[in-house]
Amino acid sequence: MKLIHRNDMHSIKAQDLKGAKVFYRIDGNVDIINQKIQNDFRLQAILPTLQLLTNAGAHITVATHIGRPKGIQKELSTAPLKNWFTEHGFPDINLLENLRFNGGERTRDREEALAFARELAHGMDYYINDAWGLLHRNDTSITVLPTLFAPEKRAFGLLVEKELAALESLKNSPKAPYVVILGGGKVETKLPVIERLIKKQNNGKPAVSTIIILPALSFTFMRAMGLQTGASLVDEALIPHAGLIMELAQKNGVELVFPLDYTYIFDQNKIGTCDAIGIPKNGKGMAVGPRSLELFESYLKNAQTIFFNGAMGNQDQPETMKPLDALLYMISQSNSYSVVGGGNSVAEVQNCGFMDKIDYCSTGGGSTLMYISDGPMPGLDAML
Repeated sequence: MKLIHRNDMHSIKAQDLKGAKVFYRIDGNVDIINQKIQNDFRLQAILPTLQLLTNAGAHITVATHIGRPKGIQKELSTAPLKNWFTEHGFPDINLLENLRFNGGERTRDREEALAFARELAHGMDYYINDAWGLLHRNDTSITVLPTLFAPEKRAFGLLVEKELAALESLKNSPKAPYVVILGGGKVETKLPVIERLIKKQNNGKPAVSTIIILPALSFTFMRAMGLQTGASLVDEALIPHAGLIMELAQKNGVELVFPLDYTYIFDQNKIGTCDAIGIPKNGKGMAVGPRSLELFESYLKNAQTIFFNGAMGNQDQPETMKPLDALLYMISQSNSYSVVGGGNSVAEVQNCGFMDKIDYCSTGGGSTLMYISDGPMPGLDAML
């Protein structure tokens, strides 16, 4: 197997794999409703590697997880993926059942993890990892399994290569002004990312010029400012951390930009807009308002680099999605190098028809955030 070394990591270019048994770890964590895949963006992204392996004559075993099952849950079976692969010209692959159906996939017990890894590796000649969206995780198939293969018999797939190339400039040399837009939930994950981004330097200056904070992430910061947030999502335990991040940003010369107004829901399905300092007690902020969009546009039109991970709104209430669509339109019209990451964010880019107007849409959300902010990436480290 011929490997190319890139930044001390192995990647596929050309192989002699005829007859070889390849364990191919992907991120096939897609939404499935009534046995139907709702969005196949992540699956489409691995087709080049699948084609390369097939053309080389390899016998391919595809492995992924879906969701966060507790034991075996039929609705989280990988069976619909088998149909998808067949429809896309790969009927002969061997598709494993949801890896997380086995407790060994996410265990923190070293012996249990090793036992599961050995089970997965049995009979396999090579290990290929194309699960970009999981490289920040410590799942057994990501961090333990590759260590059971010799360095010359483990490699990254073409998708990981593509992700690394597309995100290189954001990580190491973004053109200024560099505007990062973050929102959504998972406050406990995103606050450390913001902190690392604020601390990043590029030629002795802050690498990031501006960080725009969207709902629902913005509400924890609002509380740190002493503002009321109505019934909006707030991580109470992280309010002090949000306050420290605002101090750090001021100290390091990175501008944090918060919404001026919000689109909110009340009485379950009624929708209104309000100033940021006037969210009603029964109001739940869902997206930004028109004044916020005008403010954000003033930053985006001058940006040279934009990264977006911040889906907001509720698909079941289309009115709350309009601010997100407007923001994505601004990004699509920018002359900057633009990157969108995260499943919900990319799905909305697709819904809006902007895929050809965004420079790169990443298959990862948390992994992409972790990578561009210099966070831990155990899935990368395991392949060294």
